[in-house]
Amino acid sequence: MKSPPNERYENDPTPSREIVEAYRRAIEEEEDDSDASLSLVHYRGTRVEFDLGAEYAASADPLDRITGANILSNLGGSQFDEDPTFVEESVAVLIPLLKDPDAKVVVNAAMALGRRADPSAVPHLIALENHEDPDVRWALAYSLDSTADDNEAAIAALIRLTKDPDDEVRDWALFSLGSQHGTDTPAIREALFEGLGDSGAEARGEALVGLANRGDPRVEDAIVAELRKGNPTGSTFDAIGITRDPRWLPDLEKLLAKLPARGSDDPFWAELRKTIALCGTDG
Repeated sequence: MKSPPNERYENDPTPSREIVEAYRRAIEEEEDDSDASLSLVHYRGTRVEFDLGAEYAASADPLDRITGANILSNLGGSQFDEDPTFVEESVAVLIPLLKDPDAKVVVNAAMALGRRADPSAVPHLIALENHEDPDVRWALAYSLDSTADDNEAAIAALIRLTKDPDDEVRDWALFSLGSQHGTDTPAIREALFEGLGDSGAEARGEALVGLANRGDPRVEDAIVAELRKGNPTGSTFDAIGITRDPRWLPDLEKLLAKLPARGSDDPFWAELRKTIALCGTDG
């Protein structure tokens, strides 16, 4: 069901082309703090906005093509009440951009396809898994977030990406498998278990949470190992909070006793207290 109209957007008379031009200038000038945004264009999501996206995507200028991909990424987008528009038409324009000679265009096209969440794009996305640019492979892992459920090819690709040479790619692949999807298979569990030995702390944390989400008993030894290090990460607390097992209380309370009293604005202290509270309740 469509939500009530956004009054601010409904009353904004700015032509969509003007908005797109401002966005295009901002990315050219690399204005990370710019107010230029495509949100109103996405909100409108009409044929006018789709045609703008297709026009920019067909340009000879790579920054235009990036702009076009970002227009098409979210027309009628999910943040506007799950009422996306021109999904099939957008996907048809975006898929050819995955073979663009400019890696930044490929990154933005892959991410846009992830937001469109159309399973028909999966085979085209998976073809990127051996791309030389790690940003492209990261965008692939990101894009498969929304298409991996019940899609064996997407899940298999994410499992392979957990062994990617790039830390951030492995991190996102483990996050996607472990937390973004409820699919539970022996192959997924094995990939998560192997992720516990990853060289990156964030990747190990995502693997830990993924195993906890599935109630895999191997998570217990991993939690013990993290607690004995004396400086557990937020992911360790997340995994413990998922189990809500009181066996962890002594170690958690010892850790708390070693810390000076801190205010609730200290993230580590607050997360530790929250985790202790979760383990002290019946799951």
